[in-house]
Amino acid sequence: MCIPTAANPPHAPKSSCSSASPFHTAPTKLSTLSDDEACKQADNTSEDAASEDGTTAAASIQHDSKITPLEGVKYLYSLALLLFSIVLVISLIFSEATKLSRDVSPYLALFLMFFTLLWLAVMEGQQAALVGLAPVVDHLVYRDSHPVAYKNTQLVYLGNNMDRYLTGRQLMVVLSVFVINLCGSPLP
Repeated sequence: MCIPTAANPPHAPKSSCSSASPFHTAPTKLSTLSDDEACKQADNTSEDAASEDGTTAAASIQHDSKITPLEGVKYLYSLALLLFSIVLVISLIFSEATKLSRDVSPYLALFLMFFTLLWLAVMEGQQAALVGLAPVVDHLVYRDSHPVAYKNTQLVYLGNNMDRYLTGRQLMVVLSVFVINLCGSPLP
C-alpha cells in the first residue's frame, strides 16, 4: 500500500507497488518521482529503518521530553489531590457515610464504585477508538495486524450501528455516573 502524496494522490489510479507496513516516511522530492519510484523509495526507507532485532523505526521512536520544574510541581500537586480524593471517598465509604455503604455494605459499595469507574473508562476508550478510526479511509491497513479490531469496526460502521452504539453508550454513562454517585457521594 502506498501512501497518497503529491506524486501519488488518492484519486490517481493505483500503482502496482505495495508494502506490508502502513508506516512510511515520505521521500524528500516526490514531485520528481513517478508513482512506482516513490513507492520503491518508501519501501526501501521502511526496510532500512528495520533494526537488527526486527523492530521498525516507527516502533522504536523515543520521545525525550524534559519536565520543567513548573510541570513537576503541577504533576506532584495533581497526584496529591488525586490521592487525597481517593482516601477521602474510601474513608466516607467505610465510615458508612454514603447511601449504598449505609444501606448494604461498605465493601460492596467500594467494589461497585471501582468496577463502575473501570467500566466507564472502557466505554470512553471504546468511543474514542471507534470515532478515531472512522476517518480511516482504508480499513485494510489494520486488517492483518489487528483482526479483532477490524471485525468490530466493520460491524460498527455497517448502516447506522455507530449512531445506535453512541446512543446506548450515553445511556450507560448516565447509569454509571448514577451508580458512582450512590457509592461515593456523602450523605447530607
